[in-house]
Amino acid sequence: MKLTEHFTLDKFTRSTTALRLKIDNRVPDELMANIQLTAIKLELVRKALGKSIVITSGYRCPVLNAGGGVSISSHTKGLAVDFHSSFGTPK
Repeated sequence: MKLTEHFTLDKFTRSTTALRLKIDNRVPDELMANIQLTAIKLELVRKALGKSIVITSGYRCPVLNAGGGVSISSHTKGLAVDFHSSFGTPK
């Protein structure tokens, strides 16, 4: 599902840990508005940087977050994202 020009729901929910541990990391319907808002804000960051962004951690369901995230993490609400950006040519 495309959230914005450069970000999909899959990019926000992808987790190798969830796959390895068979954790269902789907976003509940009631949090989709938060994910959409976060994607829109991340587009603004991408534009300001002038470079592509790689999400390293987006949404984390409570079970996945319990494996290493802080208990009050905004990732569990769809309001946080960890990312990195290249230092190369703008995209």
